[in-house]
Amino acid sequence: MQPSKTALAVGAAVATAAVAYAGATWYSGRQAEQAYHQAITDLRAFVGPQAIAAQEYRRGFFSSEGRLTLQWTSATQDGEDQATVPPEPVRLVVTSQVRHGPLAGARLAAAAVETRFALEGLDEQTRQALSKMQGPQLTAVRHFGGASDLQLRLPAGEIVVDGTALRWQELTSDGSLDSSGKRVSARMAWPEWSFDSLAATAATDTAAGDEGDGEDFGEGEDGPERFAITLRNMTSTFEGEMIDGLWGLGPGKARLQVGSLQTRSAGAAQAPVRTVLDLRELEAESEIVTDQATLGYSTRAQMVGSIGPIRFDSLKLHEQYQRVDIEALRGLLRAFTQGQQGADEAGGGYTLVDAAPRLIAALPSYRMQIEATTQGQTGRLEYGAQVNSASPAEQLAGGAWLPALLQGGALDARMQLPKAWIGPLVSATGRPAPSDEELQQLLAAAESSGYVRLQGEQISGSLALRGGQWTLNGKPFAGPQLH
Repeated sequence: MQPSKTALAVGAAVATAAVAYAGATWYSGRQAEQAYHQAITDLRAFVGPQAIAAQEYRRGFFSSEGRLTLQWTSATQDGEDQATVPPEPVRLVVTSQVRHGPLAGARLAAAAVETRFALEGLDEQTRQALSKMQGPQLTAVRHFGGASDLQLRLPAGEIVVDGTALRWQELTSDGSLDSSGKRVSARMAWPEWSFDSLAATAATDTAAGDEGDGEDFGEGEDGPERFAITLRNMTSTFEGEMIDGLWGLGPGKARLQVGSLQTRSAGAAQAPVRTVLDLRELEAESEIVTDQATLGYSTRAQMVGSIGPIRFDSLKLHEQYQRVDIEALRGLLRAFTQGQQGADEAGGGYTLVDAAPRLIAALPSYRMQIEATTQGQTGRLEYGAQVNSASPAEQLAGGAWLPALLQGGALDARMQLPKAWIGPLVSATGRPAPSDEELQQLLAAAESSGYVRLQGEQISGSLALRGGQWTLNGKPFAGPQLH
């Protein structure tokens, strides 16, 4: 081929590629704009049209920018003249920088969107308190097949108000969303998060106490209770499928790990600080399962550490909900959203009374199991409730669902407690522990009255309500009357 023809062929190929790239970029830009407006439509349906103060989308050839302003007005306080002192609105400004494909942000994708969040309309005190905080940053990469990769980042920061501090290290999260917009997975890591009011100055407590108006702070003359909580090395994973109208709930699994969780409290600045919780190696797993009509939820957790003065070799929990009617749950969540929008003022919305027939007809159940081991001895507590039979729909629709629930349902609780735990438990309340002789007398009296059973070094007991009849340790018992 002659050099001139070769150059012409190369030039034609380059021109064709440029036209194709330009066409792909234009198409990607149009698709990104349509997706943006659809997201705004979905958000408007969720938060209500009055919450969206403004929106705009400026589309360019290689990139575009969207700006959304959400606005909320604080409720007028009692005694305020709304005509002369209008509430100052607080605005959340969401800015999205959209890079069009096919090379969006130096990667092969239909679009890459970087979103930042900022608050406006804050008073000076609030602005000062938030001066060391940056808003979260969300990056979404949309692939040509419709799936998206997501990355959330909350930079390290702090908020300090009157000696009370909220501090955190950088939070990072990565996730993905499939082309249907329903299958989602995510991973999150948060090295440390803390809230601390223990550093509040004594002057604050003194000033509050010197007003002489007789205000009760709950701690007598020592002033208000101060509190601190620190969480370290938290990681979590989640994968599942969302169900329309259930706010992200759907079948899936989640896992949480926490290196340590500690809470401390004290009264006035001079009061000693006491440790309330000191938990370590916390692991939790949860799962949601569904069928065509109902939803079930289960979570298991285990940890070691101390609660107050009692140190546990292990602490395990298992909580379970079964057969929760999906349509009733969807209706309650939809009514809550509409209530947030003020819809209930126009004539009432879906309530628990409305949902009761469907919830009861599904025969739901709830159960909690707690097992703790300390000094080599294990105690257990289990309690729950379930509906065994549903009453006629007309009875439930008439509002008599609570009596029907008591007749067709069941409550039960069982416990097993080592005798050696009684002294430490009593001491944890601040009272002196009973002597061995006093403990034996108390337990013997409780057993003779039928309240507990003694089996070697274990104390056990059970309480149940079935068909409106209470039983204590298997015998009829005149328990509280529920109506």
